[in-house]
Amino acid sequence: MEKENKKLLAETEKLTIENAELQQQLRDIEETFNGIKTGNIDALVIAREQALKVYTETTADKPYRILIEKMHEGAVTINDEGIILYCNFSFANLVNQPLQKAIGTIFENYIDVSAKKHIEALRQNGTVDILKEEVYIYASGGKEISVLMSANAMWLDTVFAVNIILTDLTLQNENKERLKRKSKQLEEKNNELERTNKELAFQNEEKEKRAAELIITNKELQQLLQLNADKDRFISILAHDLRSPFNSILGFLRILSKKIRSFTIEEIEEYIKMISQSAQNTFNLLEDLIVWTMSQSGKLPYEPQKLIFNEVCKEVVGILKPIASAKSITLNYFVPNEITVFADSNMLKTVLRNLVSNAIKFTNPEGRIDIYAEKTSSGITISVSDNGVGMEPETVNMLFDISKTHTTKGTGNESGTGLGLFLCKEFIEKHGSELRVKSQKNEGSSFYFTLLAENPQ
Repeated sequence: MEKENKKLLAETEKLTIENAELQQQLRDIEETFNGIKTGNIDALVIAREQALKVYTETTADKPYRILIEKMHEGAVTINDEGIILYCNFSFANLVNQPLQKAIGTIFENYIDVSAKKHIEALRQNGTVDILKEEVYIYASGGKEISVLMSANAMWLDTVFAVNIILTDLTLQNENKERLKRKSKQLEEKNNELERTNKELAFQNEEKEKRAAELIITNKELQQLLQLNADKDRFISILAHDLRSPFNSILGFLRILSKKIRSFTIEEIEEYIKMISQSAQNTFNLLEDLIVWTMSQSGKLPYEPQKLIFNEVCKEVVGILKPIASAKSITLNYFVPNEITVFADSNMLKTVLRNLVSNAIKFTNPEGRIDIYAEKTSSGITISVSDNGVGMEPETVNMLFDISKTHTTKGTGNESGTGLGLFLCKEFIEKHGSELRVKSQKNEGSSFYFTLLAENPQ
């Protein structure tokens, strides 16, 4: 379509150029001829390759007439009364009249109102003037034809005449109309293409949205599947670890029920001590399980506030110090009185209790556990360190992966599920921090995290 439009434009431009060239040639010849007729030019000399050619008034008139007769534009000469004194065959064909019949008729019979006014003005003016305008002429039968009219008023000796050149614009206008229609069609196609592109863009955008939603949904599904798998594995581990202390308690109770009359007071006290320890461990495990369940269901309240960390440490150490002392482990905390943290009190105490209990479990008798708190650029860094058995790098890497959880006996043959560490990790992340660990086999471990000292708001 664009090639066809360009072709129509090229044809129109070519016709316009040819018309301008012919009109210029006619004006040049007319000027030369008039010069010869008036005596201003005696002769016209044209240089040829072989010789010079001389044109006088007589010889110059012939090519002028031939040019007029052969040209495609209509040529008309009228007098001051508007009568056609001369016209060529092109004009006769244009108005669909025989040449002889056209000569002698009134020129205004062939032109529209606008052209009549301009021709009348030229005739009434009586001076040399030039007119160029697009008008309509009417052929025999009433056919309306668009033409470009160029009129030139002049005096030939004592006779006033108007010379008129009429260029048929039918083809040019048809080309314009065709070009206009093609342009409109092209515009419609472009608009349709633009609408299609917008629709495609919208569809692509919707597809991208759906793809993004599917990715999110798939990710959430994978997370749910992983959580479900972790839950199943954890329940399996938990069931095993709950069964073990109950088996111990039931076993000890059977022995006591059968042999209590034969045991000494010291033996009975030892069995009761072991039953009490197993029951306490089971209670602690169930307590952690309840807290973990509340945390997973979102029912555990999170109410951070400004806390004096020294007082938190004092309370936790006071609870766990007897257990540490039973293994001859020294438990200390080194926290300046002025240090405060912005945290949930219950969560922070649970974290400290689990980290210290874990340290007691894996520290040998006569060992030590220290709690530190120091100010850093990002807040208050808290650490729980021991000089216990430590861990291999492989164990550290899977420490917080519930799918790889495995129980390890403590230095006093204590057992556990590792649930306490998961609680610590979740609670620390709830505070916008991260639970980290450094450990070396046979040298001990250090768990640490950072909390804000003040309310960030």
